[in-house]
Amino acid sequence: MSSLDLESWAQREQLQGLLACLPASQLRAATLSGRELNKHFADTLAATRRFRENISTHRYRGFRGPWLENLWIRRFCCDSAQRAKRFGRFVPLFIQWTDLMHRSKFIYLQLRRTLDTLLRNDVLYITVSQNDDGIGLSYDQSRPGDFAADRWPNLLVASSAVSGTFRYP
Repeated sequence: MSSLDLESWAQREQLQGLLACLPASQLRAATLSGRELNKHFADTLAATRRFRENISTHRYRGFRGPWLENLWIRRFCCDSAQRAKRFGRFVPLFIQWTDLMHRSKFIYLQLRRTLDTLLRNDVLYITVSQNDDGIGLSYDQSRPGDFAADRWPNLLVASSAVSGTFRYP
């Protein structure tokens, strides 16, 4: 098996494992064709561009990044032709969650409104956040750090926090 075949196999296996994190009802609802997913991915990239471009990384305890979500964006964004190969049934969200949170509450509320109109119930999404509060988009504005799993149950969030769908070390 060539290294490319091995990489593709590993990616497929990892994505299959991630599917176990979603409720069965969400998996059944994800019925878009590959062409429809690619179109939605292109629309998603365009709609979220302002939440990842020309945004400086925040500083914490003397470190100014790049943070894990910045590396996720740098490595995997924004090649539409590679979406299916890299992410299978998922549409990735490339957003600088933590940098935005540190920048302005107003832009974070704009992001929440954008996602409310953009995210569909029949699509599976995946994103990465290194923030202690996951993506920090509670539907209840009094708790801005909560992960809105009740709002977007079809969004998998890889986070170092307990407020994501699954944790990385």
